[in-house]
Amino acid sequence: VLIAALADLLRKEAGQKLPIDIIETPLGKEADLPIKVKVIPLMIIYAILIGGCTLPAAMVIDEVERKTVSAVIITPATLGELISAKAIVGFVTSFVMGIAILVMNQIFIGNVWLLVIFIMMGTFFAVELGLIIGQFSKDLTIGWTYVKSVGIFCAAPAILYFFPQVPDWVSKI
Repeated sequence: VLIAALADLLRKEAGQKLPIDIIETPLGKEADLPIKVKVIPLMIIYAILIGGCTLPAAMVIDEVERKTVSAVIITPATLGELISAKAIVGFVTSFVMGIAILVMNQIFIGNVWLLVIFIMMGTFFAVELGLIIGQFSKDLTIGWTYVKSVGIFCAAPAILYFFPQVPDWVSKI
């Protein structure tokens, strides 16, 4: 990339024209959308997955690795309260990140409450995945592997949105 940028700069300084003509041809019906519009769903999905899936999973794994779960159970706090606290932290973090991305990019168009409800549902889903991953992971490395594996499948529809030549039914699976 650096060599190509340097060659382009030298060509412009010398007053030479590029030896080829580049013509952009949009493919498919979504090709006319700007890249910013295509990136926003991917950013929101990953923000929700990072906050909702990774944070509770990491907190549960950390409790199990340090053996502090048994110390907490001795106190009046129950195991359900401990898990609920981790789920609430993951939910609030993830939900705020998703809404913040929408606000920063000024995407509140159309039915705002429906958008907020879907972000909330995605956040609940991510938190539940995070708690399940945290319960079944022996250490943080295995937990990260599970989170990244789940993240690829959850973000696949948003990634396939960049390629309009891929049929619509593939991203709906």
